[in-house]
Amino acid sequence: MAQQIRLDILESLFVTPVTIYPQGNPDSMGDTVEGTAVDYLGYVYENAVVVINAMGKEELSNMQIYLKGDEAKAVALTSLVTCLDATKQRIIARKVYRGRQAAQVIGILYLP
Repeated sequence: MAQQIRLDILESLFVTPVTIYPQGNPDSMGDTVEGTAVDYLGYVYENAVVVINAMGKEELSNMQIYLKGDEAKAVALTSLVTCLDATKQRIIARKVYRGRQAAQVIGILYLP
């Protein structure tokens, strides 16, 4: 079986509510329809770090949200995120780290 993060560690660290708002495809007017919000529990780290965005350019991230690997992988990069003081922020980048036997162990969403 794939190695996972111990449950007691997840329960003690991943306590901050994170709401993901998936964005639908644009309509003929260019407006997107917001999908059903999904709630997770994550670990928030506020630190200034430079990451490479989807356009391949460097961008400053001031908030990183750690989620379980499978949850982070399920979040579309076009989604908006609400967490603590960040309200419906775009996602600059996402990284998912693998553990033993290629299990998606932990993921990070980078917000502005």
